[in-house]
Amino acid sequence: AAENKVASYLRYAIGEIVLVMVGILLALQVNNWNEARKERNIEIKYLKNLKLDLITDLVNLDSMIVDRRSKMVSANTLLELKPPTTIEELTVFHSLVGNVYGWTSFTPRTITINELISSGNFNIIKNDSIKSYLMSIKEINEVIVIRREHMRREYDNYLYDRSMSMIEILPFLDIDNSLKNGKRTDLKISDEKQSQIASQAAIYLNDIVIRNGLKLAVLNNFGMLRIYESLHAEIQKLIKYID
Repeated sequence: AAENKVASYLRYAIGEIVLVMVGILLALQVNNWNEARKERNIEIKYLKNLKLDLITDLVNLDSMIVDRRSKMVSANTLLELKPPTTIEELTVFHSLVGNVYGWTSFTPRTITINELISSGNFNIIKNDSIKSYLMSIKEINEVIVIRREHMRREYDNYLYDRSMSMIEILPFLDIDNSLKNGKRTDLKISDEKQSQIASQAAIYLNDIVIRNGLKLAVLNNFGMLRIYESLHAEIQKLIKYID
């Protein structure tokens, strides 16, 4: 100060402050880069797991679409079927009934999406389209559950409960020998037994409650089929975004 070097010292001090600030900013930036890299790695891990879940869902949906279409066709065939009399016709009849009555359901793999939501990491997914499709798929799966419960009630009321006292299930199957041999074994049906089975089939096909149940089965399976196809398309689009 005595030598009038205050300005020099001020410049030096300001320079020191600037260097410290630059160092701090660089350190913060490096830290941000590291955090962003870690977050990106977590995001990629989630996306890979999501894709695995979705691929599994596609495989299951392919099977369910075939199954729903088959049930729809079988129910409609029963509505148009004439009362069977021969062994061959009775075999076809019971095969159609078994196909319609067999209960199947689609269960999506939601492990990753549930983890994303429950852990609060949903926003770690940066792509808005991916998040939008995830929520859309989640909503479709919720609709499937609601429709399936409604459909199950109608199956119970109009088909399962009604027909159990009306027709004998698996009348041609020798259950005991089939279990022992590990493969299907059919019974030898007498003419009297054949006539009894044919009579049961005729009563079944002419029952108004059963016919209403079969009509509902056609409509319900058709509706579920359309939902499955919509979900299948959404999943394919989402996989493309993930890739």
